[in-house]
Amino acid sequence: MEKEAKELTPQDYLNKVKDAYQIKQNLEINFVQKENDNSRTITVEDLVRNKKNAFYFKSCRNGKYKVVHNVEVVKLLIEDCHDCEFEFHCPITTHVLEVWRSNNCNVIINTQVYTLQADLCENLKIVYEHKTFLGSLVQAGIQGLTVEFRDYSELNFKSGVTVLKEEDPNLDEKFDQFITRFVKELENKLTTEKIVRLENGFHTTDREKEEWDAQKEKDDQKTEEAVRKMLKLAGPAMGMTEESVSAKSKEGKAEKAAKLKKEQQSNLKKQHGNNAFAAKKYPEAIKHYSEAISIYPENHILYCNRSTAYFETKQFDLALEDAQKCTELEQDFVKGHFRKGAILLELKKTQEAVEVLRHAHDLSPKDEEILSLLEKARSLL
Repeated sequence: MEKEAKELTPQDYLNKVKDAYQIKQNLEINFVQKENDNSRTITVEDLVRNKKNAFYFKSCRNGKYKVVHNVEVVKLLIEDCHDCEFEFHCPITTHVLEVWRSNNCNVIINTQVYTLQADLCENLKIVYEHKTFLGSLVQAGIQGLTVEFRDYSELNFKSGVTVLKEEDPNLDEKFDQFITRFVKELENKLTTEKIVRLENGFHTTDREKEEWDAQKEKDDQKTEEAVRKMLKLAGPAMGMTEESVSAKSKEGKAEKAAKLKKEQQSNLKKQHGNNAFAAKKYPEAIKHYSEAISIYPENHILYCNRSTAYFETKQFDLALEDAQKCTELEQDFVKGHFRKGAILLELKKTQEAVEVLRHAHDLSPKDEEILSLLEKARSLL
């Protein structure tokens, strides 16, 4: 059992979750909901034939559920379940298991789960039959988390908001996410790290970002050394000197550092805006997005986010201005065109909405949400 667990980056976990939601064609969601004091074993007889099956356990109380080995499911979801035990032996196509708003539950895992996403739970216990079944465990807002490994009990640990606050007193209990996984760079130790989101949307950790920055600096130094060697040989003939190239390089680095600082400051404001938006505090979100834009007005995502907040407050003219600005800055940003089309529909500008949504559909032909809104707009012509 010395086989190493699969190591995933925070971006890997995000991609896995996205993949889980992209499996829509021929998907049958089997609901197990509002059951009290029930005990069930799910077998192949519970599947819908010729369908991709998913199981969604919702609002169950004092239950005990087991999914056996010969059942193959696309994904597993647990929501609002209390005092329940879940035991999963089945292969999961997406390798994703999600648990949220569930209290006093035990989840026993005897299958490969690359990403276990646990949010806003109380007294959640997760038991892995083998350590290799843990790819990554992502948590947010957990009040009392226990993780056990039946083959390596020395790896057992407790986590959750109270434990994490000991190392990060300023963490946002509801929104900050932490990822636990085996990290090769740290001697394959089981490590819990806070997830940060970079300006380009990439999810990572501070440690990985520092490693990437250090490697980039080494690569830059190698490039500079190669340029110096080239200048010694060909510089005079080209009218270039090492001093002139060095001066331009320093100037470029200073500009890049200033831009990065602006991006980081703006990104912090944007995150505050995202948190306020998630809490449905839309005026507050607009305030934070506006502050982010004032720092870094070149970021198209900021305009899209503020447009969405304006939309929620029914300030459709302002929402349209931001959506227009977003698509001007980034012409192929699908979400910006979708947002613009939705606003035009609200403003009764149906023909314009159809044209914008058709363009969004051309950019992302598999997006069902865009297609649905486009069909709605066409029906109103």
